[in-house]
Amino acid sequence: MTLEATQLVQAFDDVGSISTIESQQEREFISQILKSRSENTSSLPDKLGLNENEYADFIDHYQQLGLSFDDVVFDEETFDKVNLDKATFDKVKIDKNRASKIEVRQELFELREEEWYELVTLMLSYSKNNSIQEVWMAKILAAACLGDNHLWRDIGMESRSMLRDLIEYYFPTLAIKNTQNMRWKKFFYKQLCEAEGHYVCRAPSCDICPTYNDCFGVEE
Repeated sequence: MTLEATQLVQAFDDVGSISTIESQQEREFISQILKSRSENTSSLPDKLGLNENEYADFIDHYQQLGLSFDDVVFDEETFDKVNLDKATFDKVKIDKNRASKIEVRQELFELREEEWYELVTLMLSYSKNNSIQEVWMAKILAAACLGDNHLWRDIGMESRSMLRDLIEYYFPTLAIKNTQNMRWKKFFYKQLCEAEGHYVCRAPSCDICPTYNDCFGVEE
């Protein structure tokens, strides 16, 4: 990861504050991510791509907003750090032996951490509120980009349109740049390509690219 990327991500970690503006839409996004993660239908790594303390803060914050964690599976170490209310504490599931698929995802995530940081940096450069919620979502979204399916599936949304709503909610000025409705992973990497030249697009323009459908085809 470049020094600039490290400094930007660290700056947001240091100054990001909890936004006091919450919405039902945001709660729906988080609830869906957690639901898919518990059902093992997303491609997110352990703790969604957040570190241990961030994940505990993330759970605490959204529980206070009324999200149900009845179906969330915690590992024992994180469970000890989370301040769940009594009703949730009695019903929560603790998985003492993490599923092998999740462990593999975590290993792959760590191997591609530099790439992940570049994606986080891209998203946070379009932050609108400098809030910790945006930092969390940038890290989660970037982690999902490392999956091998369509991004809306990798992050656990119900549809591509729900993913668009999520990106527009957290990073509206970034979302608005996707004027051609490019597949989101392709779009993010294209932004990195244009900004830093790390991911080179071989065709001079999208219209004449032989793999056009890979970037703009229907996502099922």
